[in-house]
Amino acid sequence: MVHFKVSILFVLFIVCIGISSLADARSTSKTSPIARSLKRQQRRCEKSSACYGLHDEHLHNCILKCASEHCYELIYAKDPLEDGEVDNSRSKAFLKCFDKSSRGESVSPQVLDEL
Repeated sequence: MVHFKVSILFVLFIVCIGISSLADARSTSKTSPIARSLKRQQRRCEKSSACYGLHDEHLHNCILKCASEHCYELIYAKDPLEDGEVDNSRSKAFLKCFDKSSRGESVSPQVLDEL
C-alpha cells in the first residue's frame, strides 16, 4: 500500500512538471520575435553609458530613445512618459515603428494613425 501511494505521488509530480513546462513554452511563444528583439535592445540600452545611473523618472525615456531614436522622436518626444506611466497605444506604436525600422522600411508619423 505504501509503495502504491509513493507511485501515485511520483506520477502526480511528473504530471505537474509536464504541465508547468507546457505553460512556460506557451508563454514564450506568445511573445513576438520583434518584441523579444526590442526587449534585448532595451536591456542593452539600460546598461549603456547613455542611460546607466539615471533616476527612474528619466530612465524609461532614455531607454526608449536609445532603442530607436527615430521612433522615440515620432512617438514620445513631444510628450515623454512620466515616471511610472504606461501608455499602451504608444507602446504598440513604438513596437510597430521599431519593427519597420529594423527591417529597413521608412517610418513616418502616420505610424500612429495606423493603429
